[in-house]
Amino acid sequence: MAGTNSEMKSSDLAPLLVAVAILCICPWDEVEASRGRKTVLVGLLSIFIAMSGLYSVIHLRIHNIGPRMYYEPLPTKTIQGGFFAGLEAGPRLQRVLSQTGEVLSLIPAQKVFFGPRMEFGYAAFGKTVTPGMPLVWDAGSLFSPQRLPGFLLNFQQRDPDLLIFLKDDYTRMGLVAFYIRTTETYQRIDLFSELTVYVRRKEVPITYIRVPAGDLASYK
Repeated sequence: MAGTNSEMKSSDLAPLLVAVAILCICPWDEVEASRGRKTVLVGLLSIFIAMSGLYSVIHLRIHNIGPRMYYEPLPTKTIQGGFFAGLEAGPRLQRVLSQTGEVLSLIPAQKVFFGPRMEFGYAAFGKTVTPGMPLVWDAGSLFSPQRLPGFLLNFQQRDPDLLIFLKDDYTRMGLVAFYIRTTETYQRIDLFSELTVYVRRKEVPITYIRVPAGDLASYK
């Protein structure tokens, strides 16, 4: 149960805890629950209370995933202007915003695509959202993996001029990421510490690829 949604929180185990408590007490029995059963129940409750307390005090979930994203346990700095004005942010988010602005200044583009965990770029930099793309890339959870070929076709038809990703981050894009990374249509630029950038080669025509639904799992 704990692994069904990739979250290891004690709150996910509440139904299991309730079931174990009922089995320990056995309210349907005429004889009162034994001391051993009650001891097991109290022990389980104590463990879950301690786990939940620990998680709530130190935000363990954020502590585990944050350093790989935008959360940093460092002194923050207030962003002074733009979409995130007034936000207290760590160094990485500020570098990402700065470098994204630099990319958009150096490479003027009408059609810009922002990769996973960069979707805020549309609002932050006043760019039109790429139509036909999911709001969050999470095949199998937020949309069916069978829709990935359709997303790829939409991406090819929209033919964006500039692609901006967090450094080598194509999380859960599957077939679309495979196309972007292997096609000759885009030139990769690695001049930025926090970003991976692709520029459309206008002289190269789009190569449409079609993959049977059964083969989607092979594209990571």
